[in-house]
Amino acid sequence: MHGDDPKPAFDLKIEATCSSSALMHFHPELRQHLFMNDQNPDLIDQVIEGDGLTVLRYPEMGGIKLDW
Repeated sequence: MHGDDPKPAFDLKIEATCSSSALMHFHPELRQHLFMNDQNPDLIDQVIEGDGLTVLRYPEMGGIKLDW
């Protein structure tokens, strides 16, 4: 509704498989809030360069809605 007048509208849902670093395009701190370091990393994870933020901090959390 736009005031008293009905207006066409839709919700768009996009899913993508990509590196968690893509979250930095939305907000510089978003990735740090959603991911954490693995408490028991594999040997290969210890060798690969990076900050180690690979584990979901809140795995039970659903989708995130942004109203920008």
